[in-house]
Amino acid sequence: MTIGSSRPMEDAARIAYRELVRWLAADFGFEEIDAYMLLTQCGRVRLGNMVDPKYTLGASIAKSIALA
Repeated sequence: MTIGSSRPMEDAARIAYRELVRWLAADFGFEEIDAYMLLTQCGRVRLGNMVDPKYTLGASIAKSIALA
């Protein structure tokens, strides 16, 4: 899971997904474009905070999918 925090909410999601793509590429050997395409199908986004001036979202993917 990676976290993005920004305003507006779309930017927070974009940051979280970008960091997750980088992590999948660095630690699991994915090409960034392949990681991005996988996340468009299997990724999850959860809202963590919307009270402060910034929104915080977490982007994740199941380990069973990432390791397959």
